[in-house]
Amino acid sequence: MKIATATHLMFAMAIWIPLAVADTIVLNNGESFEGKLISEDATHYIFELQVTKSIKDERKFLKSEIKSVTKRPADLEDFDQLKDLVPVPDLIDVAGYQERLKKLSAFAQAHPKSSKLREVKAMQENLEQEMAVVTAGGFKLAGLLVSQEAYLADAYAYDQKILVKKIQHEMGRRNFIGALRLFSQFEASFSEGKMREELISGIRQVLTVYRATLADSLATYDARMKEREEGLVRMSPENRADTELAIAEEMTELRNRFTREKAEKNPWITPHANLKETMIEAMRQADAEIRRLDAPSKRQALESPLEEVYRNAWLRMPTATAEDRKLIMENAKRDRMPVHYLNKLEERKNTEP
Repeated sequence: MKIATATHLMFAMAIWIPLAVADTIVLNNGESFEGKLISEDATHYIFELQVTKSIKDERKFLKSEIKSVTKRPADLEDFDQLKDLVPVPDLIDVAGYQERLKKLSAFAQAHPKSSKLREVKAMQENLEQEMAVVTAGGFKLAGLLVSQEAYLADAYAYDQKILVKKIQHEMGRRNFIGALRLFSQFEASFSEGKMREELISGIRQVLTVYRATLADSLATYDARMKEREEGLVRMSPENRADTELAIAEEMTELRNRFTREKAEKNPWITPHANLKETMIEAMRQADAEIRRLDAPSKRQALESPLEEVYRNAWLRMPTATAEDRKLIMENAKRDRMPVHYLNKLEERKNTEP
């Protein structure tokens, strides 16, 4: 961003957003500015000012224009780096909690007399309480802690929610291939779940955009390859040799990955704009998935969603008779419960009441 001296800046003071606690520069004429002192040299101060909530600007002040400079306390500056540690995002593992606690502990050691120590201690207590739940096998979802016991009693529903959240995250990042790969996992376990219908519309949009992107890359492929060849011709012999070697290495790596993913029967191979075969195969996969989603389902609808089937089976198992336990498992299999969740129920069945 362009830097100007204070004498050449005509902005009104009202456009600057004052900070609660900040470095302050007071000019000889009485004007004052709050922000962050970035650097200084023999004749100038460089100051960062907040123009709007999302826009910052840098201003250069002549030292001869300055009456005083007041630096923000170091502990407040450091505390700014900690404020986002709490609340913790969903699905953070134990290592993530430990990393946050480590930062808070380092602050307390560096600033033992800081006015922010009480807040830091409260943050530490919050993190430690949550970490205890996560360490015991729980997790945080939708801002709420879920204990291991609560998870096991409703594992099918929770796992479905977690996977949907991951898929939606990849959609938000426009990581189409990542979202589609996760959706394939979803279909393997949760095609009978309640959340599928609300997810399908988003997946259809992903497929539409993904396919269009592939089509654009395929349409421009020949022109791009010709342009690359013409660029190589214009290079010096030495630079051309180096570039051709780099291209050859890249193409070998891309072909090896493509061959490996095909051999593994990956439902979503990784397309690359410089390897036509990958884009053609990715297009074929996208078209096949669109047809699959458009085709009417041939599966008979279940009387109850699998979330309820699993939950009820889990709750009934401890007090059920041996015969009833056997019947509960048979019904779960009849309702197409995925093996992973049948195994959880089987463990529950074998537990003494």
